[in-house]
Amino acid sequence: MNYEIITLPGYRAVGLKWEGTYSEITPHLKDTIRKMVERSIELEYRLDPHIQLGLSYHVIKNGFVHYSVYEVSNKQEVPNGMIEINVPTLKYVKTTHNKGEDIQNTYTNLHKWFFESDYLPYKEMCVWQNKSAELCK
Repeated sequence: MNYEIITLPGYRAVGLKWEGTYSEITPHLKDTIRKMVERSIELEYRLDPHIQLGLSYHVIKNGFVHYSVYEVSNKQEVPNGMIEINVPTLKYVKTTHNKGEDIQNTYTNLHKWFFESDYLPYKEMCVWQNKSAELCK
């Protein structure tokens, strides 16, 4: 796999959200991604209909939040059951996951690469089990 550090300008995206632990990736994350492909026709104002974005934020203990989304224009309304996210301008690790590949392997390889690199993950406040907010570790 190839990994690239890029800076992207902020943008608006709409799609589905999945949240879970690393052990729950298969089959739940794949189902969310598949459902988003099926529902993508509901997004009339997708900027590039051929690029489905997978945004993962490691803000829960032993897992992450994943957004399966498409970049959309400001004209796009949020369909029922979908969410809107506004992605800020930040540096990101970019890799490609091709249809048919094992999503768990993609995340395992990315996780390994990241922690062998000199980069530190972005940390933000999060809540675990609805207790208190603490810095994600």
